[in-house]
Amino acid sequence: MNRYRRRNWTDRTARSTITGGGLIIIASILAMLVFLVSQCVPLWSSPRIHAEESFAVPGAPSTPPSMMVAGANDFREVIFAVDAAGHARAWSSEGPVLAETDLLQNERITCARPLQLDAERWVIATDSLHVYPLVFSDGQYFEEGVRKYRPEFSLGPALSWQGQPAQLIAGSQEGDDLRVALASRDNHLLVLSRHEKKSLLGGSTVQDSETTIDVPDASRVTALELDGAGKHLYAGTAEGSLLEWSLGEGDPRLVGSHQALTAAVSHLGRLLGGSSIVVGGADGSVQVWFRARVEEDQQRLVQAHSFARMDAPVVGSAASSRNRLFLTYAADGQARLNFATTAQTRKRFAFANGAAPQLAIFAPRADGLVSVNPNGTIQSWSLHDPHPEASVRALFAPVHYEGFPDATYAYQSTGATDETEPKISLVPLIFGSLKGTLYAMLFSTPIAVFAALYTSVFMNRRLRAVVKPVMELMATIPSVVLGLLAGLWLAPRLQQTMPIALFSFIFLAGTVLLVGGTRRFLPNRAKQILRPGTEVIYLIPVLLVALVIVLSANGMVDGLFPGGFFEWIYRHFDIRYDQRNAVVVGIAMGLAVIPIIFSVSEDALSSVPRHLTAGSLALGATPWQTAWRVVLPAASPGIFSALMIGFGRAVGETMIMLMATGNTPIMDWSLFNGFRTLSANIATEIPEAPQGATLYRVLFLSALLLFAFTLLINTTAEIVRSRLRQRYSRF
Repeated sequence: MNRYRRRNWTDRTARSTITGGGLIIIASILAMLVFLVSQCVPLWSSPRIHAEESFAVPGAPSTPPSMMVAGANDFREVIFAVDAAGHARAWSSEGPVLAETDLLQNERITCARPLQLDAERWVIATDSLHVYPLVFSDGQYFEEGVRKYRPEFSLGPALSWQGQPAQLIAGSQEGDDLRVALASRDNHLLVLSRHEKKSLLGGSTVQDSETTIDVPDASRVTALELDGAGKHLYAGTAEGSLLEWSLGEGDPRLVGSHQALTAAVSHLGRLLGGSSIVVGGADGSVQVWFRARVEEDQQRLVQAHSFARMDAPVVGSAASSRNRLFLTYAADGQARLNFATTAQTRKRFAFANGAAPQLAIFAPRADGLVSVNPNGTIQSWSLHDPHPEASVRALFAPVHYEGFPDATYAYQSTGATDETEPKISLVPLIFGSLKGTLYAMLFSTPIAVFAALYTSVFMNRRLRAVVKPVMELMATIPSVVLGLLAGLWLAPRLQQTMPIALFSFIFLAGTVLLVGGTRRFLPNRAKQILRPGTEVIYLIPVLLVALVIVLSANGMVDGLFPGGFFEWIYRHFDIRYDQRNAVVVGIAMGLAVIPIIFSVSEDALSSVPRHLTAGSLALGATPWQTAWRVVLPAASPGIFSALMIGFGRAVGETMIMLMATGNTPIMDWSLFNGFRTLSANIATEIPEAPQGATLYRVLFLSALLLFAFTLLINTTAEIVRSRLRQRYSRF
């Protein structure tokens, strides 16, 4: 093979290798994008509800039985129901009856409500003026590795009252304390309480009490509900009012009367956590109310969410025990699956026969429903809605969260208990990313660009040969080291010197100008010693001395503010100082970004043709005029590219943002507050996010936003750089 063929073969091989490598990189980036999108798409999947098995009551008479209690176990493999006569049955999901018993003797159930959302604990009221706690247990056991069941029903000791049978009931249980509210046909309200006291020696005493509640004369109670802790009683009236009593430890007192609807309140229910109340109306209205702090140390009931009106009166609801998902159904058999946090109707469907069910209950895992058809048969439903929390509104719009007086942006993926309402708005994280990047660029851009300008135009060549490699070497410092120094060393020291630090930049800049201005008054011998381009060597000691002087005056400056600087800014401007704040991040991120911007900008400035600067100087321009009006415009495409590279570096930075910001997802432009960024949030929460869960996919959505944001920045940078290059192509 002669040298020409060998050269052609080498060229083709190199061209193919480079092309193949580029295609592999493009394919890898596209594959990453496709993977991120595939992980995010399930967040917006629609719910699926399907009717499954139905269970007929054995030996039921021609008149449809009135079923008062129904539900399922965790795996929906056991379905149970209790009719008005107290006859209890449990079926296997495959059809056979597993257990059957009579719970009552010569009594009939007049009303019943679940104590807990898992539907395994109920309270039932009978016509003999007794209230019984009812507990269902599926009796799960394993035999040769196969899960089997021995269902059991048990009634607790009865609570009794005097008067008429109850037509409405509501109950709550917290620990060993039981509280039941009853409404009779004559519009009387009663609260029955059972409190168990345990002694240190192991014994216990049970104390029952009965309290009568006065209903305003003009109100007729049509619906009843207790909050989860049993501390507040809510009653809906035929006039559309929502009455609220505080039960507490003493006598009940009416604390609120709210005109919720223009029609009668036909149903009340509560959601997970026991604080939010579902209000259904005879006109089909569906609302969610909860107590919120509207003023300091004051709470009141507020209407938080309103849903689309149903076509018939609302007759019942069911709430999930996993999230704020709830079902409402109307008298015409229409049902809607709603999510309270976002006020979104997830699904609309209809029960069989176009009539409202006698009862509907969520399965414990919220993966199904159990309803009682008008003919008394039990219907099992499957439900698949794994991510109701992650709507577009929840992620990017203000949401009225439970306990908040108004709609707001908030991020809090986990809480103290499983009942805490998840807050997954990405807006505070996007805001934090932009805030951290902005302050980092404000700190680093002038330093890096002017340092590059001085180095390329004014600095002595021998000194530049030392400075530039050192600056490029700074870019190799791991960001975790900068984050560690910023969070543990810089932040506490900056807090101690913050009053004077705010004024130190002005003082140091004035020092530089003063020293530079005195150079012209120096004698010729001193000017010969200070060779042009080496001024920075002599300026550094001056700046260090000035910095020591400034820091020594910190106590005096702090004393000028009554009560100290931090107390003064809080009292006059309502600004709290967090030790890890935007100032710390700006300095730390600036140190990470400065070497990159400096290096690329210096290369661009040094690449400006020498004949341009020589011509400018020959025409009488000063070196500074030449640098400002000739060198900078000619190098502007490269400088802009440097800024965009630094911007992208700051947006995607993780460790510095994680260690120096305090990770507080708040939306505040204050220099003295912390924040949380998208990248830091991913690093913080991905180890604890269950695979496939909502948080897991929201974190992938955060990564997709970072990907898109970086792509947008790079595309914009390339367009602007191309136009700048065309504009200054005459050079």
